[in-house]
Amino acid sequence: MNKWNNILVLTAAVLSGISAQAGAAGATNASLTVTARPAGFVNPSDRRAPRNVEVRYGDLVGRLCARATGHTQMRCPTGLNHFDGPDVIGMYLPHLRLNIILREMRNVVVEGSGVDSLGALQDPWATFKIVSAAANVSIPTPAAPRYTLPAPAPGDTWNDIPEPNVLFQGIIWNGCVGIPATFDLTLDSSIYRTSTGEVFGSVHLVDEVEGHGYYNFKYTMRATDEDGNVSDFVFSGDADSICTTQANF
Repeated sequence: MNKWNNILVLTAAVLSGISAQAGAAGATNASLTVTARPAGFVNPSDRRAPRNVEVRYGDLVGRLCARATGHTQMRCPTGLNHFDGPDVIGMYLPHLRLNIILREMRNVVVEGSGVDSLGALQDPWATFKIVSAAANVSIPTPAAPRYTLPAPAPGDTWNDIPEPNVLFQGIIWNGCVGIPATFDLTLDSSIYRTSTGEVFGSVHLVDEVEGHGYYNFKYTMRATDEDGNVSDFVFSGDADSICTTQANF
């Protein structure tokens, strides 16, 4: 049995025994900007080329989340809801939509052996919650529980997350009409052990995305386990703000 199959088997056992309690935790072509605050997590980006993702692990994250959905009340992110976003991002469409998509997770060892699984039912998972008070509609809603995802082992990078990988979808009605609207964003994230619910690290970050444009999404969260092992968990992806005719999901 190779390493990745072993992870899948162990985590399948985890998912069968985890309780929900453990998881608790007019558009213009003018220059567009993002107001990054000191604790920000989005930055402007050039338009991205189409992605050719190499699925090295057979969408391990998707399979683990499918098992979680079937056996527990843990809540993995969804895939991207359909939208009519144009290839040219500055088209004259009324509503402003922001999609924040997770593309990569890394576990960088800082001290000791890094934050890792201690065996079946003892894995580290990550939680995510992004909200915007400016959004008229959003997925997740502000009252919804946090999303959860399995975390990579020390030294590993998972960059084959086609879905579930959408951490936030929001729409501001008429946000592309007249003065461009701004998404105010708050991100809360943590690393916890599934067997005990003990939190090893957390962050609370704020930022803004003004108008339509392409952005990079990235933040780092340091975690220290019960034995003093330390990892930096790095999460990154895309944050695309587009004009659309759609007022709801």
